[in-house]
Amino acid sequence: MVYSLILTCRACNVEPYAYLVHVLTELPQRGIRKPETFDFLGFTHCCSTRRSNGDFKIVRLTIKKRMRATLVSIRETLMRRLHEPVPVIGQWLRRVLRDI
Repeated sequence: MVYSLILTCRACNVEPYAYLVHVLTELPQRGIRKPETFDFLGFTHCCSTRRSNGDFKIVRLTIKKRMRATLVSIRETLMRRLHEPVPVIGQWLRRVLRDI
């Protein structure tokens, strides 16, 4: 559904992100409820509000399934590297977490 919306926007020469922002800004004024969240291109897109003025905004979060898989992989590697010196493990972990 979302992919077809983006393709339709591109076919009509409309910026998909700008269109979604416009729709999400118009929803509160029309009294329509908050839209559902959806997964697209590795992110969970959800609707939120700004603290400053209460306008809607699109929030992109990492898909939880992908994050859990990454954390399980890091845990397994840490268990394998259990007997290495702490500074070496710390350097590796810092490098891995910086790239997430």
